Amino acid sequence: MFGKASRFPAEKPSDIPPPGYYNPKEIDGAPYKRGAFLEKSERKLFDKVPDGPGPSDYQSVPSELKGKGQPRKPSTSTNNDNLLRQEIQELEGEIARLSKERRHDAQQMETKLEQAEARIRELVREKGTLQTEAAVAIKEQRLAQEREVTARIAREKAEKEGKQFAERASKYNALQRRLEELERLHSESKSKSRKHNGTLESDLEQARALVAEQQKELERSRQHQADEERRIQDLKRAHTMAEKDNQELRCKVEGLQSTAATAQLSRAEKKQLEDSLRALESRHAKEVSELQVKLHNQESLIARSKQEVRDRDVETRKTTAELRDVEAKLKRVTDEFEAEKRKRRTEEDHHKDLEKGKIRTYEARIQALQKELADLRSHGSDAKHTIEEERRKASNVREDLQARLEHVHQVMATVAEQYGGLAAAMQKHRRQSSLERVTAEATRIKLEGMVADREGRIRHLASVLQLQDEATVTLLTGLNDYDSLVRSILRQQSTRADDVAVRVLTSSPELDFNAELSWRDELLQMQEQMQRGIEDLLCFDKGWAEKGYNRVMGRLCEVESDSEMARKKLGEEETTRMSAQSALSDAEERLAAANESVTTLKAHLTELNNRAARFEEDSGRIQSSYRADVDKLAGQLNTEKAYAAQLSLELAHGKAREAALAVDVDNLQETLVNVERYKSEYQALLAEVKVILSRNALAEDEAERLSRFNAEILGHQNPMQKILYVDKIRREMADVKQKLIVSTLERDAAEDAKRKLRDELASYKAVDIPLDTKPRSTMTRVARVPFTARNVNTLSKSQGHRGNDRSPTEHVGHNGSSWEAENAGDALRVEDLLRP
Repeated sequence: MFGKASRFPAEKPSDIPPPGYYNPKEIDGAPYKRGAFLEKSERKLFDKVPDGPGPSDYQSVPSELKGKGQPRKPSTSTNNDNLLRQEIQELEGEIARLSKERRHDAQQMETKLEQAEARIRELVREKGTLQTEAAVAIKEQRLAQEREVTARIAREKAEKEGKQFAERASKYNALQRRLEELERLHSESKSKSRKHNGTLESDLEQARALVAEQQKELERSRQHQADEERRIQDLKRAHTMAEKDNQELRCKVEGLQSTAATAQLSRAEKKQLEDSLRALESRHAKEVSELQVKLHNQESLIARSKQEVRDRDVETRKTTAELRDVEAKLKRVTDEFEAEKRKRRTEEDHHKDLEKGKIRTYEARIQALQKELADLRSHGSDAKHTIEEERRKASNVREDLQARLEHVHQVMATVAEQYGGLAAAMQKHRRQSSLERVTAEATRIKLEGMVADREGRIRHLASVLQLQDEATVTLLTGLNDYDSLVRSILRQQSTRADDVAVRVLTSSPELDFNAELSWRDELLQMQEQMQRGIEDLLCFDKGWAEKGYNRVMGRLCEVESDSEMARKKLGEEETTRMSAQSALSDAEERLAAANESVTTLKAHLTELNNRAARFEEDSGRIQSSYRADVDKLAGQLNTEKAYAAQLSLELAHGKAREAALAVDVDNLQETLVNVERYKSEYQALLAEVKVILSRNALAEDEAERLSRFNAEILGHQNPMQKILYVDKIRREMADVKQKLIVSTLERDAAEDAKRKLRDELASYKAVDIPLDTKPRSTMTRVARVPFTARNVNTLSKSQGHRGNDRSPTEHVGHNGSSWEAENAGDALRVEDLLRP
């Protein structure tokens, strides 16, 4: 369905190099050049310089100083020489120890300087990598913003398509609801027609049962009437027999009287005959009275049976009329059924055509919706892929930024740790330098005491050996100069150590230490020269005192020249110190700039973290909205599937309804075949109805003639004559009112139907139909003919009113013809029923 090519153009490769592209490769892999904080091996543990004096520092104190100011007596020259040698040895040991400590300190400072240079290089490298990473992060952020814009556009497009799909689904649901309403109306009309047919069938069955019962009752009454007639005939025969016996007895009595008159019987016989005659007469009277009572009873029974027969005849007439009504209704129903059947066939054909058209349209809509759903799924899959890709890229960027942040944190932690270690070391070095300064001051005080003692000894030996005294004095002055020089050198060394420590922390790796190293070499040469001089002094002897004195003087001159050179070098060192201070200020400025850059990098890093968090939130929000859209589309797909299943189910129900309708049609055909059997009976009943109508017409004529005779009899002077006119006017007014009511009802019904038809036509012509006004369909609306006319009951009531409103004179004249009036009323009702 869709092409396999990519929907969007391929992104061009980035021109910005990846992180670590500018990292230079280390040519020399020496461990000390990589820095102590990057070295994974154990660090070298340097020997700690003892803070206090050594074990041989306080052994060279002469016994003269231990005596707390008690001067010793001057000894011999050998003792003096030994003392001088011991002091010189002590000085040499002190100088050696100091030189060793200075050498050790110089080595430590060099190693620390190299480490600091390596750290500075690493920091510069890290700064470059951080800058490249910041540039890459900025570009990735820009690309992420562009991707976010594209994703937002795609999301808006998907939302717009979802809204269109929802509108189409709503329209589709509205059409579906209309179709369901039409089907419901169709089913309701079918159910109503079935119920109506069922009620008609039940009424027909009841009427048949009632007719059968009435026929049975009529036969029973006829049989009872025949039995009563037979009894009456038997009684009549018995009465005639009794009369015959009475006549015979009378004849016998007359004969006896004649025989008595002729024969002139005796009184006793005559009396007996009279008694017997009286007994016969009384017995005959009793029999006659009994026969009369029986005859009266039989006549009353006959009258009652006649009245029952008359009532039964009235009931039979009513049942026949009702049967005719039912047959008329049945005929009307059959006609309506035939018309409804034809109409239903046409409607079913039309409905089938419409359903086929709707099914085709629904199938086309379903195909279009499935196509749109497939498009939306493809769009959703593409958006999902883009979102996953963006999420993957964002996660990669976040991981890179987190790794960089962790690396920066590690670097800062190591720098802070090294800075703390270096500060601790410098503090320790300061304490050590201060301790050395104190020890140097103590040695100076000691040397001053020694110089004072030497001056006393020299003055004591001045009387012995002036040359030796002068040589000693010059030597002592040289030693004092050397002591001052040593103190100045120590002080200068301590200040230079502080400067070097500060320079290690702040200055760049391009500082030149050649002058300091040359000064150190010269100092070592001077120390060696002094050591050689002291070694020459050890070879001092009395015989060579003058020679030693001259040598010492020469050495003193050399020392003075060296001190001059040292002063010059000290000036040069001052200049270098000034330059170092300027370099230190520059390094401090650079350090401040580096700190500012670090703070800016930290701020930028936090901003990048915040942006990454915002981007992650946006991606999460986009993903949630995409999931919501996907869920919505899935729900719509499920509803479409449910609707398709419902359509198939409704089609199956429609087929079942068609089958049920066919069964109903077959049943109605069978009932129609059964109705044919009652056609002959209906014709017979129709003939009887005609006879009854003719009798009704005769009865009406007779009633009118009798009313005219009553009016003629009463005359114009009778106030009851006005009743005829009033009755006539009342009947005319009642007829007019009834016709007016019927016409107004028919007019209102016609206007209501017309209004409904107009609304329905307007709703069919309208584009948007509100859901509250659901139109009906002409396919399901059945315009049936009413089963009974509207004026049946009204006319019967008017006839009843007419009968009730008649005058007493009419009733007086009509007492003899009440049965004919009842028949006339029944005939009128049947005639009204037979009207079209």
